[in-house]
Amino acid sequence: SKHLIVHCVPPGSHSLSANMIQFAGSYKHEKDDNFEAILNKQGFNFVLRKMLGSVHPSVEITVDGKKWTIVTTIPIKSVTHEFIIDEEIELESPDGKKQKVIFTLEGNTLTQKQLGDKKDTIVERRFAEDGIHMKITHIPSGTVGTRYFKRVL
Repeated sequence: SKHLIVHCVPPGSHSLSANMIQFAGSYKHEKDDNFEAILNKQGFNFVLRKMLGSVHPSVEITVDGKKWTIVTTIPIKSVTHEFIIDEEIELESPDGKKQKVIFTLEGNTLTQKQLGDKKDTIVERRFAEDGIHMKITHIPSGTVGTRYFKRVL
C-alpha cells in the first residue's frame, strides 16, 4: 500500500528543509576576506581595525525555538547577543555604541539588519554543515567582507 505523508507548516514558520541545518553549536574563526575594509568603512580607527582583524573569535550558538543566543569570545572579552527572530532589540557595537537591530531567518541564512537612522551594515550568517560564512555588507559604499567560521562542535 502507498502512504502519503503531508508535512503541515503553520503560516510564518520555516520549511522542513530549513530545519535540517544545525544552527546551534560551537564555531572557531578561520579566515577573513576584506574584513578590514569593512571596519574602515564603519569608521573604526587603525588600532582597533588591526586588533579586531588579528583576533580569532570563537562563537557559541544556542537555539530554543525562535530565541537565539550568540556568544562571541575574543581573548579580552566576550559579547552575548540574545534575541528572538523577527523582534527588534538593542545591541552594543564593538566600539560601544547602541544600535537597534532585527534578526530574521530565511532558509539557512540568519540576517542581522540595523534599524533607525544608521542603517549602514547588513550581516548575513549563512550556515552550512561545516560552518558559517558571515557576509558583512557596508551599504553606503557597497563594500563586502566575509568572515569564515569552522564548526567545532
